[in-house]
Amino acid sequence: MRRSPAGLQREAAARAAFCEFFGECSVYRSADSDAQNPDSAYKMQAGNSRINLTYHVFTESSTSENSNSNQAVSAAIDVLLNLLCVGFLGPNSSGTSKAVSPLATIFGAPHISYAATSAELSDKSNYGYFFRTTPADNGQARAIAEFMQYTGWESFSIINTLDAYGSFGAKEVILSARSIGLSVAAHQEVLSGETSEDVLQEKLKKISSTRVRVVIIFMLDEDAVRVLRQAELLGMTGEEWTWLASDGLSGFDFIAGGLSEKTAKGFIGFNPFSTYTNSEYTSFQGRWNSTYNRPGGIITDYKNSSYTSLISAEINPVNYNNYGESFNSYAFYSYDAMLVLLTAIDDLAKEGINPCNRTLEDFRSGLAMKIRQTSLEGISGLVSFDENQDRDASEYDVKNYDGTTWRNFATWTSSTSFTFKNSFTSENTPVWSNGQIGIDAAPSGTVQNTLYEFQNYRGIFLAFTVLEIGLVLGLIVLTILLRNNGIIKAMSINMMQIINFGALLSLIGIILMYPEPTDSLCQASPVLLHIAYVLVYGTLFAKNNRIKHILVDSADFSENRSYSDIVYLKPVAAMMIIFTAYILAWYVTDPPKVATTGSSTVEFEDYQVCRSMNSWWFYSINIIEVLFLLVGIAVAWKVRNVTNVFNEAKAIAMSLYATVFVAVVLMGILIPIELNPDEFYAVFSMGLLVTTSTTLGLFYGPRLWAIHNKETVESYNAGSSHMSSKFRVTRQAKTPHQNKSVAKDDKKANNLRSPTARSSIGGGISPSPADSDRVLQDLLIVSHKMKVTEKEAEGLKSKLIDAENERKALKNKVKEMEELVVKLMDEKIMWETRAKRSSVSMSKSFTRGASSNDDRESKQTKFVK
Repeated sequence: MRRSPAGLQREAAARAAFCEFFGECSVYRSADSDAQNPDSAYKMQAGNSRINLTYHVFTESSTSENSNSNQAVSAAIDVLLNLLCVGFLGPNSSGTSKAVSPLATIFGAPHISYAATSAELSDKSNYGYFFRTTPADNGQARAIAEFMQYTGWESFSIINTLDAYGSFGAKEVILSARSIGLSVAAHQEVLSGETSEDVLQEKLKKISSTRVRVVIIFMLDEDAVRVLRQAELLGMTGEEWTWLASDGLSGFDFIAGGLSEKTAKGFIGFNPFSTYTNSEYTSFQGRWNSTYNRPGGIITDYKNSSYTSLISAEINPVNYNNYGESFNSYAFYSYDAMLVLLTAIDDLAKEGINPCNRTLEDFRSGLAMKIRQTSLEGISGLVSFDENQDRDASEYDVKNYDGTTWRNFATWTSSTSFTFKNSFTSENTPVWSNGQIGIDAAPSGTVQNTLYEFQNYRGIFLAFTVLEIGLVLGLIVLTILLRNNGIIKAMSINMMQIINFGALLSLIGIILMYPEPTDSLCQASPVLLHIAYVLVYGTLFAKNNRIKHILVDSADFSENRSYSDIVYLKPVAAMMIIFTAYILAWYVTDPPKVATTGSSTVEFEDYQVCRSMNSWWFYSINIIEVLFLLVGIAVAWKVRNVTNVFNEAKAIAMSLYATVFVAVVLMGILIPIELNPDEFYAVFSMGLLVTTSTTLGLFYGPRLWAIHNKETVESYNAGSSHMSSKFRVTRQAKTPHQNKSVAKDDKKANNLRSPTARSSIGGGISPSPADSDRVLQDLLIVSHKMKVTEKEAEGLKSKLIDAENERKALKNKVKEMEELVVKLMDEKIMWETRAKRSSVSMSKSFTRGASSNDDRESKQTKFVK
């Protein structure tokens, strides 16, 4: 038993059942008891029977569960081992019952509890001899969960003590709630007896940080009072808050416990059913008031002993109702627990079975089996046990603290759910913390967040976007006006206009993100942004592939080939088809729409964002875009050292590198850090503006500067490639095939001497598009093939030193080549073809020279300034 007002009631009710079962009884102290120690054993003898009742009373503190368990175990060992009892009742709580129940299993003695409600004790693999006449917490958990559903709450928080009662009770509540679709916003646990204000406030702050304002407190009253006092200090009580109490706190006198009316008002509590109308209950109530609850009765046996002096010096134990609480339901279960035990013993006696003709172990085992079969009408109703040896039916009172007192307004049963009592209805009860009355007037259970308002500074980024749109439109017009200029032609007008158009679409996409989101804007902006990606970067990939094909992959560059833009833009069309199909599938099945989400950094603030139900649509398409960028970077790396007109390969590479860098920075900001809508718009728009400006600047910047300085294609290319204005080229042909190739080059050179070809460089009569493309391609080829690395030049020099005679011959050929190059420069484009023809001759000359020396390998001729 636990020394407390409630514990005294339960102990007295059990003794009353003992005396009533046998008609009379007497009380005496055991011979070995200490008169000064109220925790020592007391005994009762039932009239002329040979049945004795021994009971231990000890101080049970909520601040030391281990101490309680130790005392309970010590008492259990005494009655089981020393007194050889056949069974025992109690103790008062789940924690102490959990501690002593293994002893019952070891000794094979039935253990019946009237107040241990923890669901953990239903596990018969660990607690095989444990019975209880009180409902288990899984029934109370169902009642709490169904009340929240009945009231309309969808989410809740819960705080409990870290012990057998609190932990397993909270676990059952969470399981029951989730089974009917409710969610847990926060779950916090504190040690039983925790007194640190800092620790308690830290736990409560985590609950307060959620938007949910429905809190279940699942702990005994002493712990609960400490928690609620800290909740008062944190402003977690009052109008916005609704607290639900388990049976460990329900019925507690808040005002007497030092809590304010503001904290107490609106509390909902749950207790095992105590409003009985059966004849056994009515009869017992009369006997309790007339026989037991009076001076000299059972409940005042220790009035003049040290037992009562340790309860409270201020309490006069004349009767239990003066102890600060009325007769509680667990006293009924205590009475019935004794009744079950004695009935089972009596049934065995009627069958001729008793400890005198059976071993103690056999009698205890038979008694446990007889209890499992017991079904009787007690003062708390029908008492029987299910397969877990728990009370077979769950029935709970639902209470409401209206600001002055607890009102028992409804009943919950596992079969009928909620039933309002007496004159209570869903319209006139309960009274909530905000003063409203009725189930329909229940608080919402959540804080209504405020919607984030856009700030003015986002307009700065809109202005930058509009400015850049004007620049892009200017580049589009300028490209059209300068379409016949060789410098503009060299970067492929068609491809650049596609890039310009894609950049324009991406900037329009940023503008669509500026207003407050609507479903239409949420769907339009991603389309523009992803299509713009294909147009800009797909075309950059095409330009990269063009350079790689012409200047890196082409083995026989002397062959006259025509490379049309359409050939290289076909993959861009394929990309466009893939992205369009993806977007269509996305928008048909799960289109992005406006959604409201709570901020995790600003308390009680909501953001309106665009999102789909499944976020993988967004992430998948972005992953695809990143993969395309990586492929483009791989190609750019291969052609990074290729020198062509205006170093276009390097411009493409720099653009891709800048894009990847900005993407990494954006992901590093947008993914781990929660930004408000203005911050997100600022970061995203700046990233897009930087990549767009970088790409267009790398292509147009050098060209517009060259046009401003009135440079030509070949003069700029010569300067950027670090090539001299004079080259010496020797042309030799040794085989019919080579002669045929040289003849083809002569014919090409004659074609280049034509006025049409000459005007394509000088800006005179405009050539046909095919001639212009061919001239530019030939210029690209020669400028690349004539570039000699320093390492190759050194190798060639070493070989020329070893072959002195051949070097002299080579000098003559170089002089001839130099003269030829000077002539070609005067004739503009024609020097290109002659250089190529001289290259072929020189290559064959080196081949013949190398074959005369066995230790020298054949090597292609390189051009040297």
